[in-house]
Amino acid sequence: MRLKPLKQWICDSCNEVIEKPEDSWFEWYVDNNDSLEKGFRIVHHKKECMYDGRILRRENKMTADMPLPSSLGSDGLSGLLFRIELSEKGIYKIADLKEFVEIMRRLYIPYWEEARHYWHRALNDGFHDGCQFSAESLQDIIREYEHQELE
Repeated sequence: MRLKPLKQWICDSCNEVIEKPEDSWFEWYVDNNDSLEKGFRIVHHKKECMYDGRILRRENKMTADMPLPSSLGSDGLSGLLFRIELSEKGIYKIADLKEFVEIMRRLYIPYWEEARHYWHRALNDGFHDGCQFSAESLQDIIREYEHQELE
């Protein structure tokens, strides 16, 4: 597949490549019952891929989102780290920190977006120890598994 690191992603809705940041959207929803933020996703900025606000409202949830480019670079990283800090203070309530960290990896670690699709296979095969997130180790995973179907 060979994605351009930190410039292309796989849409969490349609599983197609998002060709450039300007075509993408970073979204999540807030459960109005407990104010928890959940469902962090990177999707195409088009109606058929984005959360449907009407459906979420019926489930007592509301969408939260922003253009993906707003989340990129040092300014985006600073904002997301601040969101974690505010979550610890109860201002924001991130339901699943692991889910949030995964989105951050996808946005800031080169080659993670592509390698993550092979991550479990590489661990199960003993090809990777699960401890390295270096560009080199992620590229090794991609090279080893790129000819297989995505998980």
